[in-house]
Amino acid sequence: MVDLQFLLIIATVSFFASAFLTRAVVMWLNNRNLMDVPNARSSHSIPTPRGGGWGVMPVIWLAWGYLTYQLPPSNLRFLFTIIIGISFVLSLFSWIDDYRKDGLSPLFRLIAQAIGVAIPLIVLPYDLGILTETLGFPVWLDRIVIFFGWLWFINAFNFMDGINGISGIETFSIASGIVILTALFSQQAALPVYAIIMAGSALGFLIWNLRTKALVFLGDIGSIGLGYSLGWLLILMGVNGHWEAIIVLPLLYWLDATYTLITRFFQGKTLWEAHREHIYQKLADRLSHVKVSLLFFVINICILWFFILYTYIP
Repeated sequence: MVDLQFLLIIATVSFFASAFLTRAVVMWLNNRNLMDVPNARSSHSIPTPRGGGWGVMPVIWLAWGYLTYQLPPSNLRFLFTIIIGISFVLSLFSWIDDYRKDGLSPLFRLIAQAIGVAIPLIVLPYDLGILTETLGFPVWLDRIVIFFGWLWFINAFNFMDGINGISGIETFSIASGIVILTALFSQQAALPVYAIIMAGSALGFLIWNLRTKALVFLGDIGSIGLGYSLGWLLILMGVNGHWEAIIVLPLLYWLDATYTLITRFFQGKTLWEAHREHIYQKLADRLSHVKVSLLFFVINICILWFFILYTYIP
């Protein structure tokens, strides 16, 4: 059984560490004039520092690293070491892409992400799978499905990071959902601790981002780093028997990003080009950033509640 008091302490420490570090990052970004300047496809109207992921991801890396080396030598310890390292590299590439004059090519970013996804799946023990137990898929096919699902989730998370608060709230929602499901309905002791670190860190960031005029944006360093890390936790949920959670917890992001991509594909538009055609962006034009982000949060709570009632309550 997971110690709820310990989870609360971890969440609190992560929250304050992220809040203070993000504030320091905001000051540094302002001093360096590293701004996201609005254009025709932007959802904001004034230049805003971009790169707030430097206030969130280091907290997750350090806390995950400390937690990982408290584990006994095992496959889980080895895998999380790999995940932390790859998450750092992908976030660093994303930071370079944000502020390099010409950016990194979409193909380079996709290849880097694909390698980052493939490595832990190759190392993942052969007897662990998501679709092998539920649908009888062979392991090789299970790995292919997970590979493309994880890769798409990373990019979907990045595409959806377009208004104030939305990705911080989505991170908190997914991570909290993982904590609740594993703490109440699973014997997995380590997973909820990793997840509560992400939930607390996301809340710390939201202090500076969930505003009518955000003081800082995540930037790709944050959206790619969070998408990769959350994707890994969802995979662990799947291999531990909670495969439905992979679909249910990030359902709003899956639906909006996938629907928009398919629509743009059939319209013959460039898929990786920035745009303002997501459902959440259209809602934000009618309501506000904060209202739409909070609406996502309320819907996420309802989805989780009905999922628990349907799946776990007799």
